[in-house]
Amino acid sequence: TLIEKIERVGTEIHNCTEKLVFSFADIDSYRKVKANMTDSGIPYHEWNKEKMEELAGKLTVLNRNRGWNLELATCGENLDLGKYRISRNRCIDGDLIARLAWKDKELMSALGVTIQEMPSPAFFDMNDLPYGAVLLPDNKYFVSNHKKDPGQRASCGCMAAKDIGEYNTCPHLCEYCYANSSKKSAIMNWKMHRQNP
Repeated sequence: TLIEKIERVGTEIHNCTEKLVFSFADIDSYRKVKANMTDSGIPYHEWNKEKMEELAGKLTVLNRNRGWNLELATCGENLDLGKYRISRNRCIDGDLIARLAWKDKELMSALGVTIQEMPSPAFFDMNDLPYGAVLLPDNKYFVSNHKKDPGQRASCGCMAAKDIGEYNTCPHLCEYCYANSSKKSAIMNWKMHRQNP
C-alpha cells in the first residue's frame, strides 16, 4: 500500500529531515502523465476528499507512532488538512532555504533576504520583531518575503525556481513523469546527449 511505501522510505530518511511535503497525484491534469499511465496499462484513480483525508489520518498516525516527529505539509492542495496536523506549505521553500543557508551571502542576495541583527537583549521584547520574522542562530533573524512562483498552480506555494535538465531526456522512464512525452524519444535524446555532452 501507499502508506507502507511511505513507512519504508520514512524509516530510512526520517533522521535526515525535519519535514515531509507531499501532494496528491493529479493525473488527469497532466496530458503526458495520463497518456503514459494509459499506454502502460497502469490503473489509477483520481484522489477525492475522502481518500485524501484517509491518507492524511494514516500519515499522521504513522508519524506519531514511529516517533518521526516530522512536520507534515502539503503543496499544491486546496484541501485543508489542519485537523490532521498537516499544514499548507511548499516543496521549494525560500524560508527554509534561508533558515538553513543564511550565512551564504550570495544565496541570500539571490533570494532577496536580508539577515538582521537582533536588538540588544536589555531593550528587546520578542513582540518587537516584525511580522514574519524567522529566528536564526547567533542573535540573527530575517523577515520572510515569500513570493510565490506565478507559473505554478494557484494552490502551489513554491518560490520561483528552475528545473534541472531537459524534457524528453530522462532514461528512468517513470510512468508518473510529466517530462517525457514518449519513452522512445527520451531514450533517443538521452543517447544523443551521452555522445555529445
